[in-house]
Amino acid sequence: MTELCSGPEPKSVHDLRGLTCPALFVQFKWRLKHHNYTLGRLKLLLNQAQDLTDITHYLDGVAVKYRIIELENGEMYLEIADV
Repeated sequence: MTELCSGPEPKSVHDLRGLTCPALFVQFKWRLKHHNYTLGRLKLLLNQAQDLTDITHYLDGVAVKYRIIELENGEMYLEIADV
């Protein structure tokens, strides 16, 4: 886990860039279940080359609000609101 500081409070970002399915989906589900949403939104750092089909299908199926933020360096954040 990487700690980033933007503003007065630290933001937690979980680095999942090195994972592929099925380990990627397993880690995503674990982070989703164990994240403390009182600390803010869950942010996962991913590569744009990673297949997020299973993850987005799951989030759409359980009606969780999320957004994908593309970064300039071929990486992206998957940001998930309170579950």
